[in-house]
Amino acid sequence: MANSKNSSALFYLLMAIVLWAPLPKGSFTELYWHFLAALVFLLGTLFCALLVISKSTLSPVLRKSWLPIVALLCFQCWVFTQYALGLTQSPYNTLVELQLGIAYTLFFI
Repeated sequence: MANSKNSSALFYLLMAIVLWAPLPKGSFTELYWHFLAALVFLLGTLFCALLVISKSTLSPVLRKSWLPIVALLCFQCWVFTQYALGLTQSPYNTLVELQLGIAYTLFFI
């Protein structure tokens, strides 16, 4: 697994986001969800970069859950294809759903 100190720091940051998430929801809903998705995307990117930099292997749980992860990524590729080829009635909403879907996929990972 990745460096234990860095992994535990990322885990604590994720738990802080999960605990903080319901607090400001009533203020401005759209901005809130985009900010929350950006935080999860940032943590997921840091986790992936940590795995690449430390050249460590994935945990057994993550290795066993490859099928749901691939399914989620394929679904996000399909949403991107709809956006890129203009197969959508609302390109903005499709882009927003793509961003949220990628963040939720990284949250699952």
